[in-house]
Formats: sequence, structure tokens, C-alpha cells
Amino acid sequence: MTQCTGCSIEFPCLEALQCGKCLKRDKAGSSTDRDVINGQPQCIGCGVVFQWLQTALCGACDVRSETEPKLFEGHPRIMKFLTDRIKKFDGEASKHRLNRNAPNPGLLSAAKAKERLSIAKKVNRQEGVDISVQLWIYPHSKIGIASGIAKKAQLPSLPAHFDGSVSADFMFDEVLKKVRAAYGRCPAYSTQSTDTRPIFDSVSKGSTVNSIEDSYFSGTAGELFGHLKSNNLLSENDAKNHKVSLRLFVYSQDSIYIESSDSDDVGEITMKSAAMARKSMPKPLKRKSGAAFGANASPPRGSGSWTSRSQPSSKSRGLSRVSQFRSSSNHPQYVSAYRRDIPTVTYTSYQFMQTTCETNASGVAFFVESGDTKTILIGQNWQSHVKGGKPAGAYLSKGFTKYAFRGRIDSRDLAIFQCQPLRGYTEDLNSRDLRDELLLLGQAQYFLDTFYKRAKSFEIKDIPQIRWNFAGSFVGRDVGVASPPNTGATDNRSLIFSDFLAMPLLDLNSNTKERKFSGNEEIAHNIDPLGRVIDAYVHHALVDSLGDILFADVQGVIFEDGGLCLFDPQAHMRTCGSGHWDKGETQIDIYQKEHKCNSICWLLQLEQSYGDGSVHTHPLRYGFSN
Repeated sequence: MTQCTGCSIEFPCLEALQCGKCLKRDKAGSSTDRDVINGQPQCIGCGVVFQWLQTALCGACDVRSETEPKLFEGHPRIMKFLTDRIKKFDGEASKHRLNRNAPNPGLLSAAKAKERLSIAKKVNRQEGVDISVQLWIYPHSKIGIASGIAKKAQLPSLPAHFDGSVSADFMFDEVLKKVRAAYGRCPAYSTQSTDTRPIFDSVSKGSTVNSIEDSYFSGTAGELFGHLKSNNLLSENDAKNHKVSLRLFVYSQDSIYIESSDSDDVGEITMKSAAMARKSMPKPLKRKSGAAFGANASPPRGSGSWTSRSQPSSKSRGLSRVSQFRSSSNHPQYVSAYRRDIPTVTYTSYQFMQTTCETNASGVAFFVESGDTKTILIGQNWQSHVKGGKPAGAYLSKGFTKYAFRGRIDSRDLAIFQCQPLRGYTEDLNSRDLRDELLLLGQAQYFLDTFYKRAKSFEIKDIPQIRWNFAGSFVGRDVGVASPPNTGATDNRSLIFSDFLAMPLLDLNSNTKERKFSGNEEIAHNIDPLGRVIDAYVHHALVDSLGDILFADVQGVIFEDGGLCLFDPQAHMRTCGSGHWDKGETQIDIYQKEHKCNSICWLLQLEQSYGDGSVHTHPLRYGFSN
């Protein structure tokens, strides 16, 4: 205990030998001064004298009485003060509750509903970005350079909402598709074509137009909104409502004129004007002339070419990029099918018996054996390129257990698969593995078809075009495969085993993108729109199969039109019979515990009701948490 050496009173928070009054009394010159000091208020916790202290404890000691209550135990004066204060507050609170009018239940309910709605709106604004876009078109110019004043296209309102977690690049691509579709449907523009390469600018205040910097496209939609807001490039209303108002500037197609003259100067100027479109910058764009590229500004001339991030430059291709982005509802585009990167392949003809796979209405997959002998072409000498690790000649790729190489049948290119002998595969194991994969491919397509049926029944639209690489796939058996070479000799056989799996060869180029949505044992939680659809499809297949089939290691190719082709399926089954990758019921149970449904699962009402009538209450139900 801390006791003042002058007056012997105990102060639990005393930091000197004497309290504040004793120190002042020692300095007092008369008894009158000491009487004045004795009447001054003093904190009973620390002993300091405060001229205007209203309570027994000063502010610092009052806080310590809450955070360090044991410090004041054994001090009757302080404990009495704290007890009296509690009783006083309790009495006042009770009196207040007794005297106030009973609350109206209806008003309370309305207030709670209003609060929930306010919270929901606030969360929605924080997690998403609303987009409003207007289309502005620069008029026709016969001199090869777009000029004049851009005019607003008379299109209906084009609002859109995006999760703040999606990439900004994806968001702008989707907005561009939306505008193109609206432009093509509008009768006033049905006979016109435009060069719709994107020039996106944000509208801040009134008619002020600011450009959007290329570096912002590497982040998310939420980060883009944050940049625009922090740089004061949004109107007050847009900043408040988590909204971005955009203008999309395009050129009338006729305004891009490519001179067929031998003059390099003319060709250079016209190609530069055709390539001026860009996704612009988050500060007002500064030009040498000082003019802003905004709502009513003419596009600058000869400002240098712009190269799309996903397209080669016009110079490298020797062509203007105009044709790559034309949008016309009445005139189909011509796309060259010529590919300089396709290797020259020599094929060997083989006779084989074909086995296909079909599924009935109940989802049972079965083989259909063809009684006819057919002819297939298999690429030669592909084994000589395996060690190089890159596609060459007839060789395509090598997976963990299989080789892939080129084949052809009925003028169609095929990918041929056979297991690797070095992995211990024999004729029987190779045949079983390939036939299992074809069966699983048929089942995967069946459940994808039922996924679309479920979506249609719940009136869910705009599901992307997805398919498995199943149509046209088959297992073939060569009627006379060559024997393996002697030990140490080079194996140049086109077919290693009698059985082979054939699938349509997917055309991969610079405009396609391979993507893996999940692993064999990974519980995917994709956040982008396409990934969320795939997650919902996997969930649907498990529900639709009454908990028997969980598809895994989902991967595919995204084409330029947005379509997705999936390939190389794997699955976990209750029977553990889909292939060597199958972890069976163990992995299915892990999925049921760890999967968290997204909004598409919820819209499809993917509840876990099985054939025995039981309902599994686990995180597969939307909103469930561990």
C-alpha cells in the first residue's frame, strides 16, 4: 500500500512520498493559506489536488478502477465510492425504463428490417461495382483519319454489376460485349459497321471525361474503383454508390481507309489512325496540343499506333488491325483458316475396330462395339520427339501416364492417346485405362447436359457454352499392331499397344486459353463467373448422381467466342471404379465438408437429398458454415 508520509492517508495510485495537499501545505505561508488548501478537492486514488474536480476519482484513476480493479481492493473509501456510484446509475436506469412508454412492436420490426437492408446495401456497394456505359461514335471521314465530333449513339441504358474481386480487364471485356450486342440489335445501326476497339473513359463531373490508365487493368474491379475515387475522377454520386460511368468511343468503319498506294507514308498514317484505340489512362489524357481526349474532342492525328495486349501489332502481321475488331450484324466476317505453325506430318494407315460410348436417360454409360473395320491414319515417328518435351511432327504432348500424338479419320484431325509402357502398362492395363476414360467422358457430358436442364427449369439464363470433348471420341483396336523392337533398339512404332483412345484435336492458338479449374483433391472455390459455373456443375453432378460421382481435376480450353471445351476428366466414385486416380468415398466426404456453395448453387437449389430420403446437412447447403 502507498501511504502519504505527511498525512498518513493511503492513496493506491500515489506516485510521490507525499500527497498533493501535503506538498502544498509545506509551501503555504500562513494558516489561512493552509485552510484554503485543505478545502480543495483531492483525488482519493492518486492524492493529486485538482481545482475543479467533480468526483472522488480523477479521470486517470477512474479508468484504472475499470482496468485494474484489484489495485483498489482494501481501500474502503474508494470501494464505497464505486459501490455508491453503481447503485446510483442502476437506480437512474431502472427509473428510466419504468417511466418510458412501451415500444411499438411494429415500429421495432420495421426499424430492424431497415437496418438489415441498410447493411445489405452497404455490403453490396463495398463488394461490387456498378457500371453504366454510353456509346459515342466518331463520324465518317474519307481522308483516312477519323475526325469531327463524336456523337452519342441512341442506345438503351446499359447498366451492369460486377463483383469487386473480378479482374478489371475481364469487366471491361464483358462491358464491350454488352455494347456490341446492343449495337447489333438496334435497328438504327443495323446497316452500319464500326471499328469497336475499346476506348474506355470515365465520366467524373458533368461532361468532364477522364481516361483510364493501362496499369489499372492488371488489378481487380474493386481496386480500379478505388483508384478512380481516390484520384477524384468520379462524380460525387458515383463515388457514393460504388458506380463508374463510362463512355466507349468507336470509329465508323468507313472512316478507316487503307490506301492501296505504294506510298509508305499514306499506309503508315492510315494504319496509325486505325490503331489509335486504347484502354485509356486515369488522369486526364495530356496531348502536346493541350486538348483533352474527352466527350467532344476530336481524336488526335498521327499520335502513334497502339497495340492490343492480346493481339500482335499491325506491323508484325503486315495488316491493319481494323478487320480484327469490326462489328456488324448483317455482314459475316471472313477468317483465314491458314496456319503456318501446323507441322508437316507423314501418316501410316491402320485398320481398326471402333468402340464408342453412349449414356441412357438414367445416366448409365455403356459401350457400343462396331462390327465394321475402319481405317485411321496415325502420325509416324512421334516417339523421336518425346524427349524434346515440345510438340513436333506428329508428337503433341506427354502426361503423367499417357502419350498424345496426331491422327486423322474422315478428314478430321484427332488426338490419339496411349499409355506409357515405362509406367508398367501392359496391353490389358492400357485397354482398361482408355476404356475407363471414355466411359467417364460420357458420364461427364451426361451430367453437363442435365446441368443445363436444371438451369433451364429454374429459368437461369446466360450460362456459358460448355462441353466436354466427347462428341466424336472413341476407343479403337488395331487388328495387327507391330511387335515391340528388340531390347536396346529404337522404338519408332506409331502404335505402342493395340488399343488407342481418339478424341477431336482442339485447335489451340493465340486466341485460346487453357485453364485448370480444380485439382484431383482440391476443393475449388473459384470467384470469377466462369469458375463459379464450373464449381456449380461439379456440385450438381454430385447431387444428380445421388452422391455417387464427384468430378475432379476439371480443366479445359477457352475459345475466342467465350465457349469452353473440357477434357481429360477425373472423378471420385463411391464404387472407386473410375480409374487409378479415384480416391472413392473418402474424397467425396471431404468435399461435402469443405465445399461452400456460390450464388449459382443457390439459384439451382442444390440441396443434398439422396435416394434414401435422407438429407445431408453440411456446407453443400447454401449459407452453411462450419
